[in-house]
Amino acid sequence: MAAAAVFKGPAERKGLFIGSIAAWAASSLSTTGLLISKAHASPVKAFWYAFGGGMGLRLAVLAVLMAYGYQHDAALSQPALLLSYAFGVLIFLLLESRHIKLK
Repeated sequence: MAAAAVFKGPAERKGLFIGSIAAWAASSLSTTGLLISKAHASPVKAFWYAFGGGMGLRLAVLAVLMAYGYQHDAALSQPALLLSYAFGVLIFLLLESRHIKLK
């Protein structure tokens, strides 16, 4: 990761790793929900439910990461954790959106 050059300490590297893994997991689960929604009889309605569920999932993961970073303040860099999650979600969303094609 390019951010590892800026965040050089062990607390920063741990925050980058945890944030990136959380972003990948949230984006993958959200994309899976969107792919499953394409199989329903009403794909537009199912898409919006899956989209809203994915947004809710990302918000819940963000809240959990904020609480985790607050509780482990000494051993973990909260800015690195939250920045890697935010940018990771954007990057993975762009990468995985190529699998979603609505007709």
